[in-house]
Amino acid sequence: MDYSSEHSVRVPETDVDESKQEVINIMVSIAADERLLAEYIKTISIMKKRINNKRSKLYKKCNHSFFRDSSCASDDIFKYVCKKCKLYKGIY
Repeated sequence: MDYSSEHSVRVPETDVDESKQEVINIMVSIAADERLLAEYIKTISIMKKRINNKRSKLYKKCNHSFFRDSSCASDDIFKYVCKKCKLYKGIY
């Protein structure tokens, strides 16, 4: 099909400007959401490190009483869990 300029639909200039502005607004909104997501990911990473450090300290301080975890498969690396701190034997 040949779509020459005589068959094209003319859009008023204000509609084109509004459409461009809407696209720009959506792009700005996406960028803002991506920045916020990056901040959340960084915060989650920091919190995971804090939790891991605290678990490591807990593991070192606890007077463990290990028992075999019945939910573990025979080929699981960590099979014993402490009754007191709930951490697996040898994980830290």
